[in-house]
Amino acid sequence: MPRTAATLIAVLLVMASTPIAASLVGTVSGGVAMPRLEANGTEASGEIGYDFGLSLGWQLNDWVRWDAFEFHYLSTNQNNVFGNFTSDSLILGSAARVGIFRRDWRIHPYLSGGVGGNWLSHEQGPLVQHQWALEWSAGAGIEFQIDYFTAVGVRYRYRSTRLDTYPPISAGEVRANVHTIAIELVLGGE
Repeated sequence: MPRTAATLIAVLLVMASTPIAASLVGTVSGGVAMPRLEANGTEASGEIGYDFGLSLGWQLNDWVRWDAFEFHYLSTNQNNVFGNFTSDSLILGSAARVGIFRRDWRIHPYLSGGVGGNWLSHEQGPLVQHQWALEWSAGAGIEFQIDYFTAVGVRYRYRSTRLDTYPPISAGEVRANVHTIAIELVLGGE
């Protein structure tokens, strides 16, 4: 066991001195979430909720950033034809951004796309139910470089999750779609 720990520490120290560690990028974001449900040919919007997120990834080159590990928490309320309930999502995924990330540019526009696992929690009165589902997202954003390792930005995302069953709604397949707009703080990069 001590030999394994020593080997792991040595590998981490070597990685920390390489360009791989130098290109690490982390983000913190917060914003609004606007939900829309589709079931049996009926669509209904919910109340505006919130979205908080963290990511850690790598700046692969001047054109591609990979958010290897993303975590988002979304909370929205539904009070429409589908009923009155709260939906919370914990999303664990990965995404890529393609755009202009050169350090000699002060403005970085990009397009993004990703996939992840969505742990949904539905609360309707005393009844709380949970389920996993696959989520995909697509979006766009723009970052403004503050200094060499810091940027702030605005990011729009369309998130979609297809559910075979959705406990608050007695219907077949349901699509839970969410539009999010968030402010991001970006740290790191080459």
